[in-house]
Amino acid sequence: MKKIMLAAAMALALGGTAQAKLVDYAQVFGGATIEPNLDFGGFSYKMTPGYNVGASLGWWVSSDISIEAEGMYTSTQYDCCSTSLETFSVMANGVYHFDVGSAWKPYIGVGIGTIQSNYNGVLNAWVFGYQGFAGFAIPINPTLDFFAEYKYQGSSDASDLGTTWGYSSHNLDIGLRFDL
Repeated sequence: MKKIMLAAAMALALGGTAQAKLVDYAQVFGGATIEPNLDFGGFSYKMTPGYNVGASLGWWVSSDISIEAEGMYTSTQYDCCSTSLETFSVMANGVYHFDVGSAWKPYIGVGIGTIQSNYNGVLNAWVFGYQGFAGFAIPINPTLDFFAEYKYQGSSDASDLGTTWGYSSHNLDIGLRFDL
């Protein structure tokens, strides 16, 4: 619940920043998170689908390239037991927007930053993270777009009680982009 409140506070903060005209657009998004099985100690532990929420601020570098600062929270459960895995990421993204001559606006992007994992209540150190994503936006009105995207996110060198492991997730999101 604390994480959902944090995401809501981020959205409100982004709205306040957006009104100051410091950025070109703001986004809020959420959706499903699917993580691969955790292979550990000769066993494979299945994950149940979870959820994610996030927000970002964007700046247009040119008519087809933008950069973004993004924060995202994910939460999933293990299928076998009551343990959970949560992450919080902060990424800097580069996005290429394709002009296909229609109202639909496809895009692809990559990002680098940092990810913190929380395995069953134990916070781990922030580690290097990366992501790749692709999606499309559909205008609702001149200053508001609906978007849908797929995002792969990963990191390495997370550790818990002396065990080092890598993290990855597949995220299917929908959201709104507000042009400012």
